[in-house]
Amino acid sequence: MKHLLSLLLIITNLVTSGVSLKLLWGWYISPLGVPLLGWVQAAGIAILVSQATFIPTTNALATFFGNPYLKQGETKEEIALHRILMSISIDLTMLLVGWLLHFCL
Repeated sequence: MKHLLSLLLIITNLVTSGVSLKLLWGWYISPLGVPLLGWVQAAGIAILVSQATFIPTTNALATFFGNPYLKQGETKEEIALHRILMSISIDLTMLLVGWLLHFCL
C-alpha cells in the first residue's frame, strides 16, 4: 500500500511540477519571445533541474531506493513521502505567488 501511495504522489508531483512551470513560463518567459512549453516539456525541465540542483522533486526516488539521510525512527518510505509532499507544496506555493504577481500587480 505504501508503494502505491508513493507512486501516486510521485505522479502527482510530476504533474504539479509540469503544470506550474508551464503556467509560470507562459506568464513570464513567453512574453519575451520564447515559445510556450507543454506540460510534458515543463515536467521534463523540472526533472532535469531537480537532478542538477538536488531539489527534492525527484530526489524522493533516491531516498526511497536507498539514501543515507535516515533519521532515527524514520523509514525510507516516510522520508520519501515527506519529500514528495514537500515538493508538491513548493510547486503549488510558487504557482500561487506567480499567479498573484501576474494577475494582481
